[in-house]
Amino acid sequence: VVVVFVVAGIIAYGESSCTDPFEPNTQTNPYRDPPSGSEANVCRGEHDYFVHYIPQAGCTFSVTIFFAHSFFCDIDMRAKVPTFIFWSSSSTSDNEEISIQSTASGDAIVDIYPTSFSEATCSYVYTWQLDCPTRTTTTTTT
Repeated sequence: VVVVFVVAGIIAYGESSCTDPFEPNTQTNPYRDPPSGSEANVCRGEHDYFVHYIPQAGCTFSVTIFFAHSFFCDIDMRAKVPTFIFWSSSSTSDNEEISIQSTASGDAIVDIYPTSFSEATCSYVYTWQLDCPTRTTTTTTT
């Protein structure tokens, strides 16, 4: 089973507002399963948190953020799966990507944040995918 969701945003920087349809999406109030077709923005000093349910062990959870990297806009990302394993993605080019295989069911939390030198609101496209193995049930009759 493969489920793919895309949040389509305008890739730009220098926006004057840090609001988007996910606000508030704080660490204590993360946005669950962002809907397709929405814009996402993150400002200097702000974090965007998203949460996704992992239904079983063995699922591969992947997140990619697409954005236009520039001197004014650089975004990094980290994720935590139900077993409290953290993964991070940090680069000096466009886009960040994380792929994690979960060993338990529960919530995966994604944290998106601008680097310390980002001077503007950064818009990004948020995509995520959950790929879980198919469960097979065997029944024996006598």
